[in-house]
Amino acid sequence: MESYIVKKLITGNVGYIIPGENRSRMWKDTGKKGVETRQRVPYEELEKVSFDADARRLFERGYLIIEDRECRIKLGFEDADPELEKQNQLILDRSQIETLLYIESYEAFKKKIEKMADGSKEILIEVAVNNDKKQLSVEKSDYIRKVFHVDVEKIQRDIRDELTTGKEG
Repeated sequence: MESYIVKKLITGNVGYIIPGENRSRMWKDTGKKGVETRQRVPYEELEKVSFDADARRLFERGYLIIEDRECRIKLGFEDADPELEKQNQLILDRSQIETLLYIESYEAFKKKIEKMADGSKEILIEVAVNNDKKQLSVEKSDYIRKVFHVDVEKIQRDIRDELTTGKEG
């Protein structure tokens, strides 16, 4: 049976319940700073854990890490291409997104869109659609339509029509 070393990277106890089994696995805190807790875990267990949302989150957030990179890739905890992973690291908050949409140049806008994390992209679309007080440039609106398949102007128009129709009725 193939097994891999899993280590705990944070202080405190960390553990998960093994899906489909009536048992759990725990990494206890040693109480000594800088001392890592490691356990050898069978691949079959790691595979089950990779499908459980709560247990998977422990690996995705870095509380636990599988030392073998190939195993992490096989289970979907890491991308096979490290450059691809680096491309999706740009995380912007709402105010930065507003600056990107309404103040920054079109070229800067395009470059940042390509490197944005998925969560930031969702916020970008939400801000663009829900902010009809500021006018989005035609170039940026067209680019959002092309990349995200979202027509900001049409959605804003539909919202205005619904509000107008709702007030009259």
